[in-house]
Amino acid sequence: MLEVEEVPKQLVARFRAVSLERIDRIESTWLGLIEQTTTAEAEAELYQDLHTLKGDARVVGFADVSLLAERLEELVFAARRRRYRIHEDVDVVVTMAFQFLKMLLRKKAGQSQGGIDLGGFLKHIDEVLAEWPRTTQPPTTGAFRPSSRAVESVRIPQAVRQRLGAVTAQVFVEALASKPNSISRTRLVGVWQELARQLSELDAVSLAPLLRGHALSVRELAGELGKEVDVVVDADEARVGLEVLDALNAALVHALRNALDHGIESPDARLAAGKPRRGTLRIRVTAAQEAIELVIADDGRGVDMDGVKRRAVASGLMTAAQVAGASETELLELLFKPGFSLRENVSSISGRGVGMDAVQAAVQGVKGRVTMTSVPGRGATLSILVPQASCTMEVACLPSTAGGISLVISSAWMPKVVPSVPSHLAAVDPLPWLGITPTVTTPTFVVLHRDRDEHCLAVAGSPTLARATRICPTSPSEPLEVVQVGDEPVLMIRPELLLPLVLMGRV
Repeated sequence: MLEVEEVPKQLVARFRAVSLERIDRIESTWLGLIEQTTTAEAEAELYQDLHTLKGDARVVGFADVSLLAERLEELVFAARRRRYRIHEDVDVVVTMAFQFLKMLLRKKAGQSQGGIDLGGFLKHIDEVLAEWPRTTQPPTTGAFRPSSRAVESVRIPQAVRQRLGAVTAQVFVEALASKPNSISRTRLVGVWQELARQLSELDAVSLAPLLRGHALSVRELAGELGKEVDVVVDADEARVGLEVLDALNAALVHALRNALDHGIESPDARLAAGKPRRGTLRIRVTAAQEAIELVIADDGRGVDMDGVKRRAVASGLMTAAQVAGASETELLELLFKPGFSLRENVSSISGRGVGMDAVQAAVQGVKGRVTMTSVPGRGATLSILVPQASCTMEVACLPSTAGGISLVISSAWMPKVVPSVPSHLAAVDPLPWLGITPTVTTPTFVVLHRDRDEHCLAVAGSPTLARATRICPTSPSEPLEVVQVGDEPVLMIRPELLLPLVLMGRV
């Protein structure tokens, strides 16, 4: 069993926080299901949350939480078969399970169970389940749909982060306004750099600890399934935002369990097929400026396409004629349908139809996409692409009237150099109002135009287009923000907010 101490403290702390919020969400939805007041989408999120909680707990070494979440999942599925019309005693058991999960999550490593008779409680759940006849498939009516947002993040509120970004911009301006090579500027630059670093760490964390945790979990799970597998991780120093981290984590939980259970064969089966005794699972992450790509590849049996066709017809997703004319890509897309499973019997790993649809829901929640390819007898590959476009933007760089200082604006303003200031506009140089002394005596005039808004800036040269990374995001209502162009921090201004203030002399 994994020990909590083997997992980085940051990951354990985040798991606890996310899981406690997840359980609160599950508990609230459960109450709605009992009262017949919840939606199909909320029901879908409940099952995805339970499945993710079970997998996450295994990854970070919370075996008791994983085991109890599995039993709770069985209880909720049993209740679903009765349209959640259950005896009050069952509701009490489910509610107790929520409380036990919270207590286990709050328990520190090495502490006793604190009065929790987990073994006795699990036995009680088994007794409740034994009274209900089991079926292998949930009912087709009211089948749940993938949520548009399967993962929610626990983080500092966006408004607080944006305010910190505004403070960072103010410090950056003070550094620009201070005397070059002075002690004051050196100190201000140091303060700004530390603020920017701390702010970036609020939204970007390394993927490596998460991937190591998943690798350990896969090896442990393989042993339980009687399989042997090597997990190869290639992630370099990839760092992602917290929202993307949560989405990739949820996707990994379900995708890796699916690959291990459905893809990787037993040692005897692999030897009989002329393969090495040990299977291989490869996890590769590529982080580019505008996208994160996660690829999970196994060298197992590949997807049972005949099984997909049979299940597609049996579940009513396709007719026999449609299946016959469908491409392999179209058939593989069925694996992401809610409730679709090739497993005939329910196990603790699979068979409930909650897995690949949860992967897709998590990825779509951050505007990503997921695809799968398969080669019979050689394995399957799952590719996840998550855009990071929200972190970058196209800007126009403008040399300011103070030597060595540049300003940027959104390229949506379509800046255009003009020979003189248009009669209906006033040329504005924002630097003096920011406390920065201009050094250029003959400025260049640039007209900015967006929708019906128009301004004229006094700068020191023609604009050039570039890509900027938002390193210290501020609210759209803030006139200033620090962005990064290339390797350099640059002050971005929002003309529609800053220039009217400059004209009124109220900056």
